[in-house]
Amino acid sequence: MGNLAKILKKAGKLLEAEQSGQKALKACIETFSSSHPLTISAMGNLAKILKKAGKLPEAEQFGQQALKAQTETFGSIYPATIWAIGNLAKILKKAGKLPEAEQLGQQALEAQTKAFGSCHPNTIKCMGNLATILRDARKLQEAEHLQQQVLKARTEAFGRSHPETLKAIRNLATTLIEAKKLEQAEDFQQQLLKARTKVFCSSQPDSTGVMKNLVSAFRKAGELPQTEAFEQQVSKAQQ
Repeated sequence: MGNLAKILKKAGKLLEAEQSGQKALKACIETFSSSHPLTISAMGNLAKILKKAGKLPEAEQFGQQALKAQTETFGSIYPATIWAIGNLAKILKKAGKLPEAEQLGQQALEAQTKAFGSCHPNTIKCMGNLATILRDARKLQEAEHLQQQVLKARTEAFGRSHPETLKAIRNLATTLIEAKKLEQAEDFQQQLLKARTKVFCSSQPDSTGVMKNLVSAFRKAGELPQTEAFEQQVSKAQQ
């Protein structure tokens, strides 16, 4: 049932996913216990479904329960515990509870670094997640610092044209736009346009999606000249 809930969630059938997730959680509690790994996993998965459905109070409740059970059963630096911390941080971020989300994001990053080191892919992922929380909290300098580290790590691991690197460039450029560092943002804009020609063609979703998101960031920041110029370049690149 847990796998079915994930499939339904991915398909956008959130009501059916929630019902399936509730059934999976109930079955795990009845078969095992509230502290069993499968039960805790079911709690976390249900929290993700509820978050996507916009049911944030319920999502937060299950996220809190999953984190509490995970920590009590396995400790604070166990991989699944770190996942539960990050999951709850995302829920709180979406709910606009940025101080609490930031605190958990910091906790996840510290635990991940302690357990696996600063260069582990999941550590870099935690770093990127924290950066987005900081950006939403308008702590742009701190967000930029973390995103520079993420970009460096992604580039070293995957090269300049990999989707994960392109996303890192996009995230950093978005922060720079919000910080009104437009010249630097435009430099990254050009990097995105050049990267598409190396591994991904201009119509490849990973490439075009990243570039369109950056156009949206320029527009959101009210930078109309940059928005129009970049839109023209993206359109030309796709021809």
